Parts: sequence; C-alpha cells; structure tokens
Amino acid sequence: MDGKNHMGKKALALKECLDDAGVILKNEYAISLLMFKLKMINIELEQKYARAVVRNIDSRIKSYDSILKKLQRKSYDISYAAAVEKLNDIAGIRAVCFFVDDVYEIAEYLKNQGDLILLKEKDYIREPKKNGYQSLHLIMQVPFFDREKCTYIKIEVQLRTAIMDSWAELDNQLCYKKDFLNTAYVEEELKEYSALVVKMDKQMLHLRRQIKECKSKK
Repeated sequence: MDGKNHMGKKALALKECLDDAGVILKNEYAISLLMFKLKMINIELEQKYARAVVRNIDSRIKSYDSILKKLQRKSYDISYAAAVEKLNDIAGIRAVCFFVDDVYEIAEYLKNQGDLILLKEKDYIREPKKNGYQSLHLIMQVPFFDREKCTYIKIEVQLRTAIMDSWAELDNQLCYKKDFLNTAYVEEELKEYSALVVKMDKQMLHLRRQIKECKSKK
C-alpha cells in the first residue's frame, strides 16, 4: 500500500509540474519557433521551385497520461526531471510534404539553423520500423532565454510525405483492432502496404521530374 501511495504522490507531482504555466509556455514557445522556421523554409522552397512543398504543419504537446504511460513502459523514474531528460517528444511538430526529396531538403534547412541544436536523427524512411512506419525524425533543442539564463527545450520534428502520413493515420486507426485479429497477419499486411507507399512515393517523384524535364524543353 505504501508503495502505491508513493507512486501516486510521484505521479501527482509530475502532473503538477506539467501543468505549471511556465512549463507549458516554454513548450509552446519551442513549438511556435519551429513552426515559424518551417513556414519560412516552405516559403523559400516554394519560391525556389515554383510549386507547393509542404501540405500542412501541425503540432502537439504530449498529455500527462501519455507521458506517465511512457515513463512506466520504459521503467523510468516517475518525475518531471526524468520526463525532460529521457523523453524526446514532449513537444512535437509534424510537417507533411508532397515529395520525399522535399523531406530531406527541409531537414537540411533545419539542421543548418544556427540557433538550433540537433540531438538525434532517426531516418525511418530509409530504414522503416518493423510495422512499416516511415518518417524522418529530428530531435532538436530550442534555446529559451529567461533573464540572463539560457536553457534548451527538446522538440521532436517529424517530416514525412502525404502518402506516408496517410499510411500512419490508417495504421493508428487499425491499432485498437489488432487484439481481436491475427496480429501477425495484420502486421504483415501493413508492411506490405508500406512497401506500396515507398513505391508510390518513388513513382510520383519520378513523374514530377519527368514533367519538369518536358517543361524545360519547351
């Protein structure tokens, strides 16, 4: 009983920290800065290529329940300090592009921003997850200046194509049904569909380049 009470107190302390107005504001600041940078990059690339590059950009701050479950699942200490140190996706942004080469170009633009620090890069496009998930993840650090002190806020940036995003959304919708079906069969089907996503992305990129080549010859 004492153990449960102790865990309950730690979970409550975690929630109080996450609900703190200053903590929320810092995460919102990191998101707004990255959103601004992505929008500026998009404008620059649209002017450069005379076509649409980013379909949409959205963001989220991970909920208390999700953070608590992830800390428990990974056997981390239930504390705000552990969440900040161990978790990379408390604050997150997703930018959906039309073509896979745009994903990598936007990533390079972000990595070359002088005020941002790249902590980690996970390329699930070249090496998809076992279930077929594809996306490029950048864990960035955003500087936050409070009086004379500078701290860094982690934020996860997910970059993917529209086709990859559709696959991920459908996978998420199907996840809750896996327990009622043959899980191995469902996973194999999803991996097969993921391979089709790769093929379609490559074909669409090839078609775009062919169209551009035809236009240049006129």
